[in-house]
Amino acid sequence: MGPDADELVRRVLDGDVDAFAAIIRLHQREVWRVVTAMLYDRRRTEDLVQQTFVNAYEHLFQYIPGRDFALWLKQIARNAVRQELRRHAREQNKLQNYWESLRVHWRDEHAAERRQAAVSEALEACRGRLPPNARRLLELRYERAMGFEEIAEALGRTVAATRQFLSRIRLGLRECMQKEMVRT
Repeated sequence: MGPDADELVRRVLDGDVDAFAAIIRLHQREVWRVVTAMLYDRRRTEDLVQQTFVNAYEHLFQYIPGRDFALWLKQIARNAVRQELRRHAREQNKLQNYWESLRVHWRDEHAAERRQAAVSEALEACRGRLPPNARRLLELRYERAMGFEEIAEALGRTVAATRQFLSRIRLGLRECMQKEMVRT
């Protein structure tokens, strides 16, 4: 039998990165089950399982030896999922509010095709103004439906930097589209 969790944590805190790889191997399946049970989305599950281990690594000094390490790790996973669900709900709410404001703005039912064309044209115009690396990120995420880890690797960025970059792109697109739609 290999070293217990407390021994592995001590080794990681002493600078042994390979010991953290052993922690991941020992607990990945448990963390995967926790995240999957809460999300039901494979792509997001992969991202959050990895984020759980990143969070655990960054906060490993807070783990109290002698406590149940698996339980501590699963709580980090639950917190990561809850945070993701809140973020997703906020994003969906903002999107719903935005579309509702557009619907109120354009009540004319006969202009539905023109409205859709205007939205598509505004989006394409705004995407065309983005730098190539931003357009590439949008393509990888939304057209190819790639996970953040794959995208980060393809773009030579960290997962956190990739998420932040995508968030800035979406904000910029929203602002651009609002300006474009006012012109119509």
